Amino acid sequence: NQTMLYLFLLLLFLFGMVYLVLLFYLRRQHRAIDDAESKIREFLDGNSMSRIECSQTGDWYSLFHDVNEMATILSAHAESQKQMNTDEMEELKNKVTEYQQRVSNIEKQKEKIANE
Repeated sequence: NQTMLYLFLLLLFLFGMVYLVLLFYLRRQHRAIDDAESKIREFLDGNSMSRIECSQTGDWYSLFHDVNEMATILSAHAESQKQMNTDEMEELKNKVTEYQQRVSNIEKQKEKIANE
């Protein structure tokens, strides 16, 4: 009878320990996912330097590393696009200035012809 009580208490203790270990593990995983979600949200809100902490090993951290790589590639493409747009705008400004000078020259020639 006393052996059964000890066995029951031992099993209860073991199940409690398994439950606590599982609870701490899942809480840690949940915290990592929440942190990753907030970093992704920061990136989407415009902070192109926001990255997920992925210094540990494991499936989630491998995924986080891949997300960081994608963010880096997207940031590089955005910067390249921004530079290309700046170059195109400069080229368009130069063309507009050139056309304005041509129009001004034509108007001066018209005035010169009209005054003669």
